[in-house]
Amino acid sequence: MLEEFLAQFSSAKHRFMLNDGVFSKIGGSEKRIAKGDPKNEIIFLAWQDKNGNERRDTLREADISAGGYNPATQTYEFFGTRRQPVNIRLTRGDEEFEVLEPQDKSGREARYAFPISMVEEFRRVWQLADWKQQFVVVGEVAHAITSSELSVPTGLPGNYLLVARCHEDGESKHVVVVTEQGVEAGRFNPERQVFEFSDRDGNPVAIQVRRGGAVIVPDILVSPYVEKPSQSVFVVIQEGGTSTELYVQQFDSQDSAHDYRVECWSSGAYRTSPIVEVPRSLADHPAFDDVVQELLKATQEFDGVEEEEA
Repeated sequence: MLEEFLAQFSSAKHRFMLNDGVFSKIGGSEKRIAKGDPKNEIIFLAWQDKNGNERRDTLREADISAGGYNPATQTYEFFGTRRQPVNIRLTRGDEEFEVLEPQDKSGREARYAFPISMVEEFRRVWQLADWKQQFVVVGEVAHAITSSELSVPTGLPGNYLLVARCHEDGESKHVVVVTEQGVEAGRFNPERQVFEFSDRDGNPVAIQVRRGGAVIVPDILVSPYVEKPSQSVFVVIQEGGTSTELYVQQFDSQDSAHDYRVECWSSGAYRTSPIVEVPRSLADHPAFDDVVQELLKATQEFDGVEEEEA
């Protein structure tokens, strides 16, 4: 899709954008060289929608590769960097507007090349707010933000994405600073209807954004880039003061489990079992530790069993 679209985009005499069933001529466009980098911005578009509003969007290499062709509308379909659908028709004729189509006209649905990050979604929601309708929420009280600076993301975790100021108690001025890392690791709480982040110092911050008197609920509640917990835990059995005393210890990583084994031996000469990886869904059962201990004790009492006489 990428190579064929770029070739046809270059050779097309006219380019049109399909919006709400209406084709608008793309007034300005720029094509850059493909670098083999999925995030490389390669197509820049500018056009007017049917209401005369100036519109712009950008396509990255991965956006085009994840696109498709719609035979019904004779348009290439993509999602741009604004995560909005982009439908482009390419033609080469002056009057007849002969449509340029790919070799494979069967078509396929366009897919998002990149998921929406919490940083992008928070900035979008913030910019949708009515004038001075952003709030810092402390407990049940919402304090209006009186001034703020929202920066463009840099991709650097420590970059200050938002600096906001409000008055909590009359003259008491409060400044909130959240970094890109803090926002990306945050979430939207549907019950409280607030974004919940950690500020630059690791303190919890709750921010609410309103438009038309109603709270704006983002499209995503949790960032897809936040590291998800492992589906496994790593279990070590520790021997206690006697051979019958057994303790079950769980760890989130194999390294942590190994460090525990070393500590047990160096500090108290307690022996430990090899590390066993266990599904988290099983290890989270409240009876897991007790059952493991009973099974281990049972292995020390093997015996032959004969059928009892009637």
